[in-house]
Amino acid sequence: MNPWLSSDTPDMRLLRGALRSKRREMRALQPGDLPLVTANFSAAVRAIPVGGDPGQPSRYVESFSGFTWINDATITGFLDLMLTSRRAV
Repeated sequence: MNPWLSSDTPDMRLLRGALRSKRREMRALQPGDLPLVTANFSAAVRAIPVGGDPGQPSRYVESFSGFTWINDATITGFLDLMLTSRRAV
């Protein structure tokens, strides 16, 4: 730790300054500040109607080969999404 703190090279000064700046930003957040309300939804650019019978609800299947899924529909519940490669049971 001492060499890191005592080194006066331009790179080390820059690194220490960046670290101090990030720590100040982290301390500025109070418990309960995150996540923001807007972190849990995305408003659609266009609407795609979905529906289905209660026994056979619709599914949205996406290959995620691009970012069009973000604009396809209003998505809510981002904080509850799970990224997995396993099939839903």
